Amino acid sequence: MSVSDSGRPLTAATTQPRVVVVGAGIVGLCIANALTSRGASVTVLEADYPGAGATSKSFAWLNNQAYFRNSDGITDDQAKHYFELHRQALGSWHALENRVGDVGIRWRGMLTWCRPGPEQERFEGELERRQVWGGPTRRVDMAAIEGLVPGCRVANLGSAFYGTDEGCIDPMVAVSAIAGDCIAAGVDLRWPCPVTGMAFAGDRVIGLETATGTVHGDMVVVTAGARTPALAAQVGLEVPLVESDGAIVHLAPLPMFLNPVLLSPDVHVVQRQDGRVALAQHFAGSPVDEGNFVESSELLQTAVQVLPQLKNARIERTTVGRRVLPIDGLPIIGASKRYPNAYCVALNAGISLGALVGELVATEIVEAVDVDLLNPYRPSRFSAL
Repeated sequence: MSVSDSGRPLTAATTQPRVVVVGAGIVGLCIANALTSRGASVTVLEADYPGAGATSKSFAWLNNQAYFRNSDGITDDQAKHYFELHRQALGSWHALENRVGDVGIRWRGMLTWCRPGPEQERFEGELERRQVWGGPTRRVDMAAIEGLVPGCRVANLGSAFYGTDEGCIDPMVAVSAIAGDCIAAGVDLRWPCPVTGMAFAGDRVIGLETATGTVHGDMVVVTAGARTPALAAQVGLEVPLVESDGAIVHLAPLPMFLNPVLLSPDVHVVQRQDGRVALAQHFAGSPVDEGNFVESSELLQTAVQVLPQLKNARIERTTVGRRVLPIDGLPIIGASKRYPNAYCVALNAGISLGALVGELVATEIVEAVDVDLLNPYRPSRFSAL
């Protein structure tokens, strides 16, 4: 059987392919939703519960990504392509909202700043790239910051900008809405249903092994977060991820006071639809170790210095989750050359890219075409590692 550059078999798509998706996070559910809308018969297998992995522990910023921290190997052309992928992904979230209904998004932009000093050069470079590459981003001063976030305290301002088209999403509201839409459309969503292995016949995967038996399918899509590398290895796919955890401090609901996603030099803050506030430090793209996390109370006190409205906030919980961070910072999307009906997806920015990647993966699987936009992100780039 011949295959395309993506690893997908060069054969006509069936009328209603049976697709088994491993993982019911945002990415897996978006893929299932898009597949079903194209007529596929879809089963989703989730080891814990929908959204249990990286999704529920995400800062959940819908963003334009114009730079890479600690990724010197990324060329400017690669960074521009990735930026354009994010720009298109924001439109896909708008389209998904129109189709599914409320998925927990607040489109209120993103405000960020830096202090004077060495960091300012990198910061100015990001602003320039965003503007040159077509992102609706503008430089702002202290008066504009005060207008965007009344009461915000900024000490020692270097540079600042505001991205007007970005936002945040409540990931578990999105999971509930998309999962509900999938089930209404006929998706067989099973949890807890961990996958223990794969069943093969010749050069094809014919099913996935679970504790309750084999789940058969014409195509298998593995998008299981930190579990993806081990499953992908069974079909000859290398999915190298960096060991990196991310911590989120979740505050009890507060009156609405914060509109944009706020990225200060010391703390990142979003306020969800229900008034809950999430605080983070390590969700901007760089690998971190759990030992580097500050105490939850210390992070809250840091946030209070920027946003006095948080003075009486109460910490509900702190979550620490394994982030899906490919070794080169870029998505890993495509099928196995050895087993062409086995496909994997691993994304650093799974929340931002989920709706778009769902559409594009469904196109490749059901329509039997290669999507050019995905070609820079094929797993084959790791074959020489």
